[in-house]
Amino acid sequence: MKIVENPKFFYSIIFLFILGCESQPLLSVDGKNVTEKDIKYRLKIKKAYNADFSDTLGVIFTLIQQELREKVAKEIGIKISREELEKEALRFERNTKAPMVLSRVQKIFKNNRKGYLNRYVKPVLIERLLQEKFMFDTLYQERPWKEINKAYQSYKMGNFSDTSVKSFTPEKPRMVSYYKQYESDGISENKYSYFFVQKKDGSLQAFSREKNDFTDWFRDKAKKYPVRIYDSKLKKKTKRKIKGNRFWEEMIK
Repeated sequence: MKIVENPKFFYSIIFLFILGCESQPLLSVDGKNVTEKDIKYRLKIKKAYNADFSDTLGVIFTLIQQELREKVAKEIGIKISREELEKEALRFERNTKAPMVLSRVQKIFKNNRKGYLNRYVKPVLIERLLQEKFMFDTLYQERPWKEINKAYQSYKMGNFSDTSVKSFTPEKPRMVSYYKQYESDGISENKYSYFFVQKKDGSLQAFSREKNDFTDWFRDKAKKYPVRIYDSKLKKKTKRKIKGNRFWEEMIK
């Protein structure tokens, strides 16, 4: 039997060949492979946001960072179930300010719900949970938390002199409105700082201590997960892009 006499067989062979190529690892993050198929999906997602997007190397860095976030999240005990992914997907649909973009992303996956959840929803959820864990857990904010507590107690005793805590008087209406709601409320926090607010001589006075930096902490954690690029051309392009960036130069082998 000649292949050309059996078109179905011929196209099956071509399909398997393409599938095999898409499954070949181009790089890995701590042993987990990133393939051509992964890159194509992420590129399509980027194009759903911007039809002119064509930065394949940028997509590769996005995928590397996603894998690193997943590794670090697992290390600090963050686990995500299918139910949580479904809830996050529902949150996307309910809160999105760009329904047309979300619709285009969903069309990429058609009936592949698992692919949609794992390739689109999961990376977003992991990044959010990772940041929330770091920014709002005193385990990772121990020093700022102790310093704002010390400053608060000192202020209450009338001898505030802590240089690690910044004091300022909110002046812009939005700032006044924001801090006024926390007046005499003890120690409060937002994503980036701990603070307390008191009234002095008829004006609000805020005392603030910045939280530890997420990026510094994350990079320190990520260093233990090696990134290896197998494709020689891709490796050469990547090395050019990261030249001078100490973190990435140490990460990518």
